[in-house]
Amino acid sequence: MGRETIMFIGAHPDDEVYGAGASIAKFSSQGKRIIVILLSYGEMSSFLMKRRIMVKARVKEDKKAQEILGVSKSYYLGLREGHFLKDAEEKNIYEVLAKIIKKYKPKRIITHSSNDAHSDHKATFKIVMRSLELVKLKNEPEVYSCSNIWGPELGNSRSKPQMIVDVSKFFNKKIQALRVFKTQKLTFWTLIWAVYIKAILNGMKIGKRYAEVFYRIK
Repeated sequence: MGRETIMFIGAHPDDEVYGAGASIAKFSSQGKRIIVILLSYGEMSSFLMKRRIMVKARVKEDKKAQEILGVSKSYYLGLREGHFLKDAEEKNIYEVLAKIIKKYKPKRIITHSSNDAHSDHKATFKIVMRSLELVKLKNEPEVYSCSNIWGPELGNSRSKPQMIVDVSKFFNKKIQALRVFKTQKLTFWTLIWAVYIKAILNGMKIGKRYAEVFYRIK
């Protein structure tokens, strides 16, 4: 029997770190296979660098961060930021994503919330859910959304079944991985305070120093 697989499907390089970095590090340390799928290269985060150079830089940073966390394999599907749903149709991304899911047969899939403030994150949620309709597995994966990366939790997400992961021993790896993204310094300093606050508040729910929370979708 193969290793248990955990899959994270995100919008941009670094979303896997912000959304589930410490949990990824913990799951990897337990011998689980971690697969990361990112729908774009996130190349539009800088208007000062040419697209080709920015894509190369972001992938290089992301690979380094994934090495810190213990990611086994990653895919970049190349959708244009701000055009996810249109590109997903034109490039048959639903079928591509379904094929990858069938290949690895993950026990759990983690993706963005449907009410994250970032439009690409919302689009990612829609793409994942539609792709899952094409997947026919004997053991269907559990599907979770991570806490909103941009903005507070909204709607009824707090009432959904939760998976709370004690990441006290792995939170430092998340921070170490986030510091790798030199092209994303503005994002880092904008979000880092929220990263700490959420981890501390989530940890309080289970009597631990730090925790990450995920909401069950299906």
